[in-house]
Amino acid sequence: MSEVSYWVALNSVSIFFVLILYIILGSFMEHKKVKFGHETGVALIAGLIISASIHYFAGKENDIPFDGTVFFYVCLPPIIFAAGFNMRQRRFFANLGYILFFGVLGTIIVFFAFAGMTYGAIRLEFI
Repeated sequence: MSEVSYWVALNSVSIFFVLILYIILGSFMEHKKVKFGHETGVALIAGLIISASIHYFAGKENDIPFDGTVFFYVCLPPIIFAAGFNMRQRRFFANLGYILFFGVLGTIIVFFAFAGMTYGAIRLEFI
């Protein structure tokens, strides 16, 4: 096994470990009704510790670049699923009007902000 494939395998195992830790600690925190923090904070801290450990032990020359494909297809779906699964239906439907209002309003604001920045960049000949 080459050294690069070794570090890619280690990165994949660490991602899997963080996801398993997230699921276990999330269910533990849900069962014990922990009032402080959230399980995503635990997953974030665990990811930081594992990433720092890999960076420290592997050295800077063996850092693995961020791969958006792995993030969007492996890491993000379980997080979104867990957030949706743990959501209380009564609170969601009680606030559905606010959720839709801010979702639509936020989308419109972001659209005009990016359209304005793109127009400005074209006018200033940055693009």
